[in-house]
Amino acid sequence: MAKKTEIKHLVATLIFSVVVAFLLFIYEPIIMYAGNINEFWFDIETLRVIMLLPFFVTAIALGIFYVLFFFATRRKPKIFYFLEIISFSIFIYLYIHGNFLTSMLPTLYGDIINWWGKDFIVGHIISAVLLIAIIVAAIFSIKRFSVGKTARYSFYTIIIFSIMMFTSFVTTLTTPDLFIDKTTQPIATIKNLNKISSKKNFYILLVDCTDSKEFNDFVTEKYEDDFKDFTYFKDAASGYSSTRDSIPLIFSGQFYKNEIGFNEFSTKALDNSKTFAKLESDGYDMNFYNNDFVWNSRKSMVFSNLSSDISNYNKKGFIKQEIKYTLYKYLPFAFKSFSKIESMDFSSVIINKDIGDIYEWENMYYYDNVLSKKPEMVDEKLFQYVHLEGSHSPYDMDENLNEIPGGAGTYIQKIGASAKIASLAIERYKESGAYNDSVIVIMADHGWYEHVPVLYIKGVGEEHSKMKISDKQVSWADLDEAFTELVNGETSEQIFSNVPTDGRVRYFYADYYYDKGPILESINRGGKSYDSTAWELTGVEYPYPD
Repeated sequence: MAKKTEIKHLVATLIFSVVVAFLLFIYEPIIMYAGNINEFWFDIETLRVIMLLPFFVTAIALGIFYVLFFFATRRKPKIFYFLEIISFSIFIYLYIHGNFLTSMLPTLYGDIINWWGKDFIVGHIISAVLLIAIIVAAIFSIKRFSVGKTARYSFYTIIIFSIMMFTSFVTTLTTPDLFIDKTTQPIATIKNLNKISSKKNFYILLVDCTDSKEFNDFVTEKYEDDFKDFTYFKDAASGYSSTRDSIPLIFSGQFYKNEIGFNEFSTKALDNSKTFAKLESDGYDMNFYNNDFVWNSRKSMVFSNLSSDISNYNKKGFIKQEIKYTLYKYLPFAFKSFSKIESMDFSSVIINKDIGDIYEWENMYYYDNVLSKKPEMVDEKLFQYVHLEGSHSPYDMDENLNEIPGGAGTYIQKIGASAKIASLAIERYKESGAYNDSVIVIMADHGWYEHVPVLYIKGVGEEHSKMKISDKQVSWADLDEAFTELVNGETSEQIFSNVPTDGRVRYFYADYYYDKGPILESINRGGKSYDSTAWELTGVEYPYPD
């Protein structure tokens, strides 16, 4: 009977080995992917190919460890039982962190995370209390029953958590777009990034997360001469609170309301962009520098710098990125810093030399690789849409582009950096001699505290004695048509001809897709976009699609 009981304990650890491997390399990668489908270049088939090997290796390695330890302690089975209790208790402790305390985790926007800051005090307390509770429960059970029974009861808890995990896993498999094929989803490379056309340019510089008024304060104070030929649209309004939903709106005028999967919506919207169709028909060399967009279509290959050839990537690096994310979720708060994560950097593992370096959105990356260098002049007409981090956190840069260690700066300082970069970009066109024949748009996808992102536009041949200020109540839904008109040679004062300066009804949508929350609709019934009291929730919500 004793030997039979011992064998049951060995079987329990072998099952446990499979559960651990399943959580690390099957369950958690799929859960991560399902929650961020449109943020990644890879699809679920890539996960299947990469994760199966470490799953089997981990399960077998753990199994061998427990088998060897089992036979080494046959004469003293209590030692093996203690190993079971410790192993199962650690798993329970970490599982609770990764599945029940995730609402306390920060969003991985690239911000420097201070795990010992005030925002995580509650997390540290819960971690400590949970650890003490598990230790006390184990000690109580050992004294009340026995070491062997405590090991068995701990295993029953593992079985319960495994059932919960499997149920969650099966539910996740019904996520919209989960099994979509991304073989045509492009990645932006730096090809043509440093080029300027000697004939005609259409240049859009998008500084992410930048509020209009604060940006214009810097322009007025420091860069007035650089912007004198532009029109500043002070009453413009974006449509979304996220980059993801803003991109198809900007280039198609279509609003996403969760009716279908975002991948399908965004692909159809960008496929039908008037701006892109006009640029292509006019013979522009088209380039799209942004890696936070969804366009799973071969039509995206009209852009010279986009490539869907991502077959060659560092598989070890991929697994390392996945493990970093898993550690971020499952480690106790006191140890989460060891995950060394600030963002999910899966694009960094692509190593295909044929497609060039992958585009990076950091302000200093653009300064070092473009603004600080002499441009390469070309003869063909050139379109460039460049999406920079702009004023997005972390606030690690001041208005003179000096680094602020630890992201300890302010939002206003980062806006100053955005204004500086925009001014340098404009000066670069002036110095190249291509300025007069260039359309230049300085804009943001959305603001931060307000619905009002920056929008400055200069058309071909446009000259002013000073910057124009427009009160037209522009919406980002108008931009696709306006960009098309700019390609046709209209000026910033001629576009938006049907947009009034007063009384226009505009909508804004707060989208919480990171949490699979509903899209919340707000309305402005004719007031100024920068008047926060003019915006009100309509009460209409668009639930995340099932």
